[in-house]
Amino acid sequence: MFDTERRIHHSVLMGRMAEAAGADLGAALADGRLSVPDLVAMLGRCMGCQAAPECEVWLDYNPVRAPALPGYCRNRDRLAGLAAC
Repeated sequence: MFDTERRIHHSVLMGRMAEAAGADLGAALADGRLSVPDLVAMLGRCMGCQAAPECEVWLDYNPVRAPALPGYCRNRDRLAGLAAC
């Protein structure tokens, strides 16, 4: 997978995981709870994860407001924090 395709793929996964957490990344950016560098760092953590296939399956079964994000999610704590606000 080319780097651009990989970046897009993980952006989609991260957006779906944010939705599953109940976190609105756009609103968090708009109100200053999340900066662009923070978002880029989150994407980098997602791209470094080797669990993308498991992530896709988990997201298919937990599309919105999951009780908890999977333990392998490298952005779990940050997304939970954004959802709590």
